Amino acid sequence: MKAIMTNDLLEYRRKHEEHLSAEEWYGIIKTGSVPMEEVKKAKIAALRERCEQEITAGFQSKAAGHAFGLKDHDQMNFTQQLLMFVQDASLEAAAWKTESDQMVELDRKLFLEVCKEAEHHKRSRLTKFWMLKEQVEAAGDLEQVERIKW
Repeated sequence: MKAIMTNDLLEYRRKHEEHLSAEEWYGIIKTGSVPMEEVKKAKIAALRERCEQEITAGFQSKAAGHAFGLKDHDQMNFTQQLLMFVQDASLEAAAWKTESDQMVELDRKLFLEVCKEAEHHKRSRLTKFWMLKEQVEAAGDLEQVERIKW
């Protein structure tokens, strides 16, 4: 059986890059004769992808009692509405769509609380990613890298 070499893996990635998730790429690269730094890069990319998935899956607001999306466009909408509240003191409330496509009205105070919850949701996932990334970078061998899970 032919050993998988770095060039073979890089060629495979070039041919299939748009169809592979970072987790799939890590699963392939860790089985080959690849320098540990490449394995670590692939593992970090898989962790980053998982972090992004968890962030954009949305969050449940305890304050509002609804689930809200947090995809990129949702984050931009939250930011825009927050800026509108900051800029216009006469603005009292905003209509907002929940994950279940229900429209709810959030007054200024409640909207700010939902924004804090969104930030906590995002920040906690990013903090977890940064911690795991440091562990991967410090790992000495493939076995240690493999033990690092989301």
